[in-house]
Amino acid sequence: MLLLHGHASSQDLWAKIKLPDLEQNYCRYTLDLPGHAGSDKPPLEWFTLENYTDLLAQFCRWFDLTGLVLVGHSMGGLLCLNLALTHPELVSKLILIAPVIEGGFLAYLDFLLSLEKVICQPWSQLMLDLYNFYPWLAAPIAANWYADPRMLLTDSFRQAQADFARCPLTTLFGNFKLVRQADLRPHLSRLQIPTLIIAGEQDRVVPCSQSRLLAHLAPHTELVLIPRCGHLPFDEQPELFAAAIAMSTVSS
Repeated sequence: MLLLHGHASSQDLWAKIKLPDLEQNYCRYTLDLPGHAGSDKPPLEWFTLENYTDLLAQFCRWFDLTGLVLVGHSMGGLLCLNLALTHPELVSKLILIAPVIEGGFLAYLDFLLSLEKVICQPWSQLMLDLYNFYPWLAAPIAANWYADPRMLLTDSFRQAQADFARCPLTTLFGNFKLVRQADLRPHLSRLQIPTLIIAGEQDRVVPCSQSRLLAHLAPHTELVLIPRCGHLPFDEQPELFAAAIAMSTVSS
């Protein structure tokens, strides 16, 4: 079982997450994606869907991993899907949590693309470092991660904030460009791998319309929408999240 975190996160995301039934039958593999947490920090131009996918395929070959259950959150779901589409021999099942399918939901930030040379400067990194130094500055933005703002008082929020602070500006901007330009819709009809999709109904980061779109376009999918839940269902609604996996045919 290979678990992939999303944008500005880390493999620490999975430490407390329970995956009933699957944990009895599979060995977990996790990693910090390039640019995140303890991994190397490549330059801005490295961050493409193809480069991420090639690295994951190499990771699987290095550890001789086949018949994988791929679990991905957010941008990690996009990477899981692309790996399954390009290397189907490696994957037996998919569990996608608030996955990204195409980047149209970020169109309102397109003006940033024209400012790339201005944004990716040392002074911008200094401003980001200042932002990360004062945790209370993150609260208004991070409130979008949850349906219940009380989640900002939890250890889960502090972990997510710490992961964000370990990402340089090149990673943040590179991931944004990757997601904005991604579009897997033309390829989803040939996805023949059993897929469970879990999303929060109040997700304001990756709208649950992305999950509905995947369920509509790809065969062999199950979709579970969790009420009163934002972008991190395993944190905000852990019981409902665990129940969705336990009841799915993908976990059997």
